[in-house]
Amino acid sequence: MAHRGLFWFRNDLRLADNPALVATAEQVDELVCVYVVDERDFERNRYGFASLGEKRWAFIAASLHALSAQLQARGQRLLVFLGDPVDVVTRLCHEGNIGALGASDWHGYRECQQLAAVQASLPDMRVMTAPGSTLFDAETVDRVAGDVLKGPFTPFFRAMSEQAFRPLAVTPSELPQSRWLPLDDGLPRNPQSVGRWRGGADAGQEHLHSYIHVNQAVHHYARTRNDFSGWDHSSKLSAWLAQGCLSPLQIMRDLDHVEGASAAQESVEKLRYELFWREFFQWHALRSGPRLFHFQGINRRAPLTSYYPQRLKAWCEGDTPYPIVNACIRELRTTGYLSNRGRQLVASCLINELAVDWRYGAAFFEQELIDYDVAVNWGNWQYIAGVGTDPRGGRHFKLREQAQRYDPDGEYVQRWAPNENWGEWTDAVDMVDWPT
Repeated sequence: MAHRGLFWFRNDLRLADNPALVATAEQVDELVCVYVVDERDFERNRYGFASLGEKRWAFIAASLHALSAQLQARGQRLLVFLGDPVDVVTRLCHEGNIGALGASDWHGYRECQQLAAVQASLPDMRVMTAPGSTLFDAETVDRVAGDVLKGPFTPFFRAMSEQAFRPLAVTPSELPQSRWLPLDDGLPRNPQSVGRWRGGADAGQEHLHSYIHVNQAVHHYARTRNDFSGWDHSSKLSAWLAQGCLSPLQIMRDLDHVEGASAAQESVEKLRYELFWREFFQWHALRSGPRLFHFQGINRRAPLTSYYPQRLKAWCEGDTPYPIVNACIRELRTTGYLSNRGRQLVASCLINELAVDWRYGAAFFEQELIDYDVAVNWGNWQYIAGVGTDPRGGRHFKLREQAQRYDPDGEYVQRWAPNENWGEWTDAVDMVDWPT
């Protein structure tokens, strides 16, 4: 048993069902709890967008305050730092004579590299990791579905749907305290809620309970999940899942207790199915590594798109000739959220109508989405672009038909893009007829 350990919170901002935290606490006499805000995420990246936008940062900040309160109730405190996560965690381990480091698994390439870099800097450190954001552990996935992970979703679903989930971790009633505490930058200012999104595990549990058991909105999920608007038309669990305020296993356990007519059970099964899609993308991201972000994707096939700044700018501002796309983009920029149907349509528009490199759209979503998840976001964009796991080689949606089907009365478009008419894209061109 190590004398002093450090637990590095990342995408697991909760105490319930946090197996890595439980395992670390059991192996140390003292425990230091740390979260590091990567300062580079606020800077513009290679695509011209920040990796962390205002709305998601507000949600994270609120989640950190909620986590801090949970820790304080158990005699602990949360230390929050701003900087390079590898440098901060490595320095703390040296300064605090840390003998054990705990962290939940995170399948993003950068996040895997960060943990590996800390391990390389501390070769004698005991590092304990465990799955916290997935339904299954790596051993089960490798054994059952290892051969199908780079293919389409259906074989993965068939292989894994009959497997037992990983065990649900107990919530610790107390945690080891530490006599050594470094000077910390302290918690960020606790912001106001972003619309109806309140950060934190308690808020996530309240929303889950309300959606499933109080309002029973889950009973009509199969019928309404493709609607453009309406708080209860889809589960809206994604932001709490993305930051680990809720685990997918907690949601699955609640769904087991839904009772009702056949329509309700159909909806429950559909939501379970969507959670398996999320699971698929998590393991797909781990297997893909850096290729998740490559222009040619995992298929190593370059799409017929390029970088057109005028088209990208118009798309990002919701100023295209397609009212349904404009409405979706404006809702996203205003609220930080967009329906799954809306995300597919605006992605198809950027790739197929405007012929713009799909990675710019994925990076824009990364900046704007309150529920951004690296595996789900980049995996879905590859899917639409035809460079990912879609067996059909990409998706091209007919925008007018989609608008007529899912917004037949035009209420959604009138709310976000009123009095706009359909048209076709026309580039501004230079003297040799090249888009400017």
